[in-house]
Amino acid sequence: MAFKIDVVGLDNDLRVIKLWRCLAPWRVTSVSLKMRSVVELPCGVISRLQMQLGDQLDITAFCESSSTASNEIS
Repeated sequence: MAFKIDVVGLDNDLRVIKLWRCLAPWRVTSVSLKMRSVVELPCGVISRLQMQLGDQLDITAFCESSSTASNEIS
């Protein structure tokens, strides 16, 4: 990666167990055996969404159409 990103560590239930805000390029972080997946986001999204440890993500697929398209992260 060539730019800073936010990283969210999730357990099996998509519950937030670790947050890295504006992680610098090529940075190595800690590891958790409870972590099952991660989500990479643009730098600043964790703060903007007021994401906290213990929050549970709801990941839903959607079909983007020209009349109803919205981007909640950007």
